[in-house]
Amino acid sequence: MRGPGRFKERFDGFVFDLDGTLVDTFVDIQTAINLVRRDLSLPPLDLETVTLCVGNGARQLVRKTIGDLDAGEEARLVGLFRTYYRQHLHDCSRLYPNVISTLDSLSGHKLAVLSNKPHEPCVELLRALGILDRFLIVRGQDDRWPSKPDPQSLLFIVRDVFQTVPERTLMVGDWDTDVFTARNAGMPCAIVRTGMSRFMGAVPDWYLDDIVELSR
Repeated sequence: MRGPGRFKERFDGFVFDLDGTLVDTFVDIQTAINLVRRDLSLPPLDLETVTLCVGNGARQLVRKTIGDLDAGEEARLVGLFRTYYRQHLHDCSRLYPNVISTLDSLSGHKLAVLSNKPHEPCVELLRALGILDRFLIVRGQDDRWPSKPDPQSLLFIVRDVFQTVPERTLMVGDWDTDVFTARNAGMPCAIVRTGMSRFMGAVPDWYLDDIVELSR
């Protein structure tokens, strides 16, 4: 763990994970995956079980919550999950406390979102919650770029969008994937103690009890 943050002085830009970091999305994800399970005559899963399966994209979520499938059935269920999720995208999803005030305090810095959630729902959710325009770029999972923890998308944001260097950018997340992505890109990472942080094994550069600590 590094010393006191002084994040606003130390960094030019901040790249935020979405689920579990900026937005509590887990109930809506649970609803969608349980609708898929209902269609398969499987019992619903509790919130903690679903939460433990989030973080590596829709395909991995389906694999972890449904089981081993052949390629065709897996693709069908991933598509079904995405359909259900779009229908329930922000039924219950809410910004975590102090997110808006923190983004306001960082308005002189370069901000981005990098998520393993499919790209269009990322954009739609941030728009619905009123914070889409705070970010220079939002990059969710699509066919053009590998998902986290591969560093390609993160490095693209840092070098091409922020036009800075990894050492001057902070990855902000809530789980191991965010730490590994930052490490793979040669940059530091702060973990907010929300979302999936209680299940972590990796050690970040900083833990934040509240995202507002970025303002200091």
